[in-house]
Amino acid sequence: LPERVRELARRLTGTADTTLDKARAIETYLRGESFTYSQDIESPPTDSDGVDHFLFETRTGYSDYFASAMAVMLRSVGVPARLAAGYAPGEFDEASGLNAVRDSDSHAWVQVYFPEFGWIDFEPTPAWPDPYRQIGRPASGGQIVATADVPDQEAAEFQGFVFPAQLSAIGLGVEGGFEGEDRGIDVVRMIVLPIIAVIVALLVVVAALQALWNLALRGLALEQQIYAKMARLGGLAGVGRYDSQTPREYASSLAATLPAVAGEAALVATRYSAVTYGAPASSSVDDYPLRLAWKLIRGALVGRIARRLVPRGWGQSD
Repeated sequence: LPERVRELARRLTGTADTTLDKARAIETYLRGESFTYSQDIESPPTDSDGVDHFLFETRTGYSDYFASAMAVMLRSVGVPARLAAGYAPGEFDEASGLNAVRDSDSHAWVQVYFPEFGWIDFEPTPAWPDPYRQIGRPASGGQIVATADVPDQEAAEFQGFVFPAQLSAIGLGVEGGFEGEDRGIDVVRMIVLPIIAVIVALLVVVAALQALWNLALRGLALEQQIYAKMARLGGLAGVGRYDSQTPREYASSLAATLPAVAGEAALVATRYSAVTYGAPASSSVDDYPLRLAWKLIRGALVGRIARRLVPRGWGQSD
């Protein structure tokens, strides 16, 4: 860094007592009449320091030059500073209640770090308005963001902001402040909440499908419900039931495809036939074997459905 850049920063901040005073001093200097904003400029010579050339030779440039000069000078006097590039808030549209941000709003500015408050915006470019700082609630360990260039008519729309005593500690009164924003809250809002919303939506869909699945089974005996579920799931697994098949015949076709549950399918078909075509089932009949059989059949059918969803040749090598 050329020494005269460092010396200029020391001279500008020599009487400043706080970090805010130092930042304001350099910001005010760059926004003064000694500098000119222009986008029609030549690049600095390749053998020169860009900031030095801007400060002492041309004194003319656009936002990148002003912001770079302020960030470098602040760093040279021990103040944590960084250049931020992006877009200004744009022009407020009263009809839509939104800000129109255009390509011409692309901009660079400076952010200065204040412990307990985070990175705060500063505007060293004279062609751009000095940022309006919205008073906010500082959160412990959170980042405070300064909102730049908010029109006066919008200021009255902000609700619920306070003037914390901590702002006075860095020299900000009612004319300046910060909008508090906890990074942890940002993470919850941007990542956790969408994930929760997706999970809730999936649960709702599953519950709706389950309700539709069981809708036509109301009033049926347990044996009839299980047989109907077996036929439905079998259809999805590629082992559908034909109208001409008897329950035992359908159980046999299932057994041919899924021999591991042949006995269970036969049990379901037998119990279904007894209840549907025979005498009413006795209340003393043990339902546990039937429920266990359905559990095994369901697992086998779901596994077959999953395998059918995998493209042929998946995972196979030549």
